[in-house]
Amino acid sequence: MVEHETLVKEYYEDQKALTTSERLQKAGRRRAEQIKRWRESAKNDTGSRKKRIPKIRFSSNIILLDAAARNDVDEVRKLLLSGVDPNQGDDDGLTALHQSCIDDFEDVVRLLIEHGADVNAKDTESWTPLHAAATCGHKNICKILIDSGANILAVNADQSISFDICEENSECIYYLQNEMRKRNITQKDIENARRAEEMKILADVVKNAEMSGDVNVLDSDGATLLHLAAANGYVDLARRLLGEAISINAQDHDGWTPLHAAACWMQPEVSVVLLDFQFLIISLLSRVPDIDPFIETRFKERAVQIAHDKDCKALLEDLEREKSKLNSLKLNTQNRPTEADQRFLIERTTTLPKECYRQSS
Repeated sequence: MVEHETLVKEYYEDQKALTTSERLQKAGRRRAEQIKRWRESAKNDTGSRKKRIPKIRFSSNIILLDAAARNDVDEVRKLLLSGVDPNQGDDDGLTALHQSCIDDFEDVVRLLIEHGADVNAKDTESWTPLHAAATCGHKNICKILIDSGANILAVNADQSISFDICEENSECIYYLQNEMRKRNITQKDIENARRAEEMKILADVVKNAEMSGDVNVLDSDGATLLHLAAANGYVDLARRLLGEAISINAQDHDGWTPLHAAACWMQPEVSVVLLDFQFLIISLLSRVPDIDPFIETRFKERAVQIAHDKDCKALLEDLEREKSKLNSLKLNTQNRPTEADQRFLIERTTTLPKECYRQSS
């Protein structure tokens, strides 16, 4: 191999002595010599060469997501025809259909649906492709999805249907409004859709209660059904659970109580509907005599410290003040002498020796 210094020296010499054509011919001859040496070396060192490092391989769903995000219709078609499942999502549950709806890639959307993509697929936040298209204002994509069977009343984790998250006075919101009118969808239907998941859980709770089941069952994170109700604003479920003697101050693996869950998820960016429900939840929990607002998470946070909504924070501050007063009254009551103690003190003071009394001056 030619040393770097030699190449640099030759470069300057060639600039002066050779024409451009001659320099190109010399470079070509040198490159041919390099290739020849490499081939000879490869033949001689076949056994001693290091094994090639295997290439990184991505899963088929990630490759499909990438192709959809690049609007590569041919690549998407090739992957689908090879048997790649269009409904596989990433770690957040995002499918290729979600992604193409966000990016307004109409051809990819149609292709995915033709090959069996679920128009009602939900990610980890329960967003459907229709939610994605609606919030991005893509009326054309919304129409394709609804014509393909998308549920216009699908509810996400914030209790919002696609209509709720459209930009005001946009073509998209008027389109969805008209579609709901065509289907004779009423406000009652929308409310029922929002409560469907709660009603399903509530039915299971009632069934278990009738069978003398334990409502304090925990999930993998150590949370109870009351945590779930508090986080999602399930008022009727919370009422039922409190009536079934569920632990009001149960802590999950992070030390969160249902009160922490209600306070945390009652944030300004959450839909107005959910805020109203969660405010009712906090009001409901605060009326339970055994509620303890001073319980801290493993990060030493009380419910009031993680509340973002001002009304929620004010309610929790009032609750802490009331509980402090009650605790003080209980403490005073506990320290107050009983009638028997008072009789003993009277008898004791009347029988003390005279020298124990303070002498008057």
